[in-house]
Amino acid sequence: MIVKQRLPAKPASLRLARHATIDALAQAGVVDHELLAAVAVAVSETFGNAVRHAYPDALGDVDLMVECDATQISVTVADTGVGINHPPRDAGLGLGIQLIGDLTTAWTVDSDGTGTTVCLRFAMNPAPASPELSPNVHGAPETPI
Repeated sequence: MIVKQRLPAKPASLRLARHATIDALAQAGVVDHELLAAVAVAVSETFGNAVRHAYPDALGDVDLMVECDATQISVTVADTGVGINHPPRDAGLGLGIQLIGDLTTAWTVDSDGTGTTVCLRFAMNPAPASPELSPNVHGAPETPI
């Protein structure tokens, strides 16, 4: 696990969560800027939903966990708030869920009256193949010119 943080469910924590995630991924060797941007947006949206909706009448915390290996990045955002079945004070437009679906390889939500856990998965892009090993249209290795 490259990030494990518990932050207060306050708007100021959103920036901290996003930066902690991206900084840790960069230190872990993730250099794909498009992937890092997608992760940053998805973390902002997911963490922001927890800040806005998890604790309508109380203070609480949001947990952020990030894992990374050669094939994928996993981000988990969890709270112990009211769950997503509780009527929100601010319903929003619902565009965030579609955005998360567009940015991730896979994602899940587990929610009940004791909290919500959102797991995001992002596929790591493989490094481009060496020109010496690139197959031609017939499937045989090309001869470098």
